[in-house]
Amino acid sequence: MTVIEQYYQTGNRFYFGEEGTEPDFREAVYYYRKAADAYHAGAQCAMARCLYFGQGVERDADRAVRLFRQAAEGGSVEALYRLGVCYEHGEGVTASESEAESCYRQAALHGHAEATARLEELGAPLTSEERIERLATMGKDYMNGTVEVPKAPEMAARYLIEAAEAGHPAAMRDLGYCYRKGIGVPQSDEDSVMWY
Repeated sequence: MTVIEQYYQTGNRFYFGEEGTEPDFREAVYYYRKAADAYHAGAQCAMARCLYFGQGVERDADRAVRLFRQAAEGGSVEALYRLGVCYEHGEGVTASESEAESCYRQAALHGHAEATARLEELGAPLTSEERIERLATMGKDYMNGTVEVPKAPEMAARYLIEAAEAGHPAAMRDLGYCYRKGIGVPQSDEDSVMWY
């Protein structure tokens, strides 16, 4: 674990009051800021959340939006969702339903449940094609790991199988690779060739 990741994890420990630590937003902000300054997307999102809600730091929606945007560009799906909330309510940015929907849609395609729910509440649910795309994206996320999703080969295979069976070309290719290497499924040259 890198020093930057340790700062982020320590911030989480203080924010959530984990491992016998009392919740302390000021301490959380101290560690989040150290990691966020080093471009850790998860810490940028956490620091933005603290700024947005005024937890351990003075509330500043404008700075929160800037950090949410940076975190989203760094791969934070949670930051995409939070940015959508800011656009929907006009906090730190000019209100824009289309921008909010775009952020929610991008987060939903990575499996973010709250973003998916917001799209439905806004009357713009994922299409059936987007639902299949979400399965393929989630499979890829679990196969490689992301800022917020740890590597989980069995979960990756589960999502890829569902997307591949629905005919998603990239999921079929990725599933073939999983079978070839035995990632989340038993190694099988025959199944690998079938999905490639």
